[in-house]
Amino acid sequence: MAIDFKELCNIICPIIKKMPMHWDGKKCILEMKENNGRHWKQMEWIGWYFEYWCNRNLKGVMEMPYSKKYGNVSFDGYLKIPWDFKSHATQSGDKMVGNDSEATANAIADFGCVGLIIASGPVVYDNESQEFKKWHDEQKGKTSVYEKQREDRHAPSRRRKVSMKISKIFFIKIDDDLLVKRGSFQEGFRNYSNIEVVEPTDKHFCSSKECAMSLGSQYNANQVVTSKIRVLGSKIIFTGMIVNVDDSNEFTSRVTALNVEDMENASLRLSKSLINKNSIEESVDIDNITEEEEIADSRRESIYKIGFNLGYLIPFGGEGYYYYDDDNKKWSRTILQLGWTNYWELKNNSFVMGEVFLNTANEGAGGLGLEINMNKYMNKTDTSPFYGGGIGWYIFYPSVLKFFY
Repeated sequence: MAIDFKELCNIICPIIKKMPMHWDGKKCILEMKENNGRHWKQMEWIGWYFEYWCNRNLKGVMEMPYSKKYGNVSFDGYLKIPWDFKSHATQSGDKMVGNDSEATANAIADFGCVGLIIASGPVVYDNESQEFKKWHDEQKGKTSVYEKQREDRHAPSRRRKVSMKISKIFFIKIDDDLLVKRGSFQEGFRNYSNIEVVEPTDKHFCSSKECAMSLGSQYNANQVVTSKIRVLGSKIIFTGMIVNVDDSNEFTSRVTALNVEDMENASLRLSKSLINKNSIEESVDIDNITEEEEIADSRRESIYKIGFNLGYLIPFGGEGYYYYDDDNKKWSRTILQLGWTNYWELKNNSFVMGEVFLNTANEGAGGLGLEINMNKYMNKTDTSPFYGGGIGWYIFYPSVLKFFY
């Protein structure tokens, strides 16, 4: 029996329209906490709040959650077809992670399609002092093991979302024509390698070496990549294997994501690891850092820092840089420089540095200076050369008193 997807949307849509279009993070978290919502402690609260709201308000028209599981994967609801609910911050781009591709494909085989409802809109992030994070941590009470480890290593925490304004709600029918097998994992192979990547035209789900080799022979490929996703508690373990069809070699790598929102970066990281046959740790760059690595002593978020510097300037010319003592003997001025440095690291692998200088010298001389520099890192690893340029303005006066008066 064919599914009338539009008819199902017409049942769900009037209820979804009653949902508040502005989500205040504190209010949403407290609402989930007070009503025994299981995931109110989670950092990515916008996804859990949408699932929580739908679970409370759609129970009258659908089974919430859907009792049937595909392996370890379950769908959020069921109304003639399985449904999932996702939220999406527009600042994060056009991509988002859906449910497990094998589970989705199996559900499509059972019902013809699955439904996906996405609440999308801009979010406001926490301020530099992380007031929202501190409030959320207070609500949790006991500090988690991950948070303790992060604090012990003085690693920064990812900026939290403070609020979200829903601007659009999408109802998406996922069927064989829109199968979600083509995500960040496949895209990562194209981005990180120059080899030709061929995807099977029909559905194949291989997690064993023997199956991969057979599939490779069928498509006349030299190598086959297969992957497996397992869910352990709140963790998602993504394992990939690249197999030579002639059985000469194989390479396996594994990455862990702490939540669904972290899967895009984890997928890119895993594909890079498999292509280069490096460990997950060696495959890190600023585009594929995972949330779990915030615990480690790694820093790949955009940051702002301030600092101070102290130094000496030695002039080589100009009469104003010299003075004469009582015996009319000529002396070079010793110039002490005090600096205040501001450092902004940007998302596009570059950074801006601004510095303000105060110069002081013997015999009452002094001056002021200002510099601003724009620099670009040459790669995305932990250690990188960089290049750039800047402009500066300096003024030096033989007598600071004369300069100001």
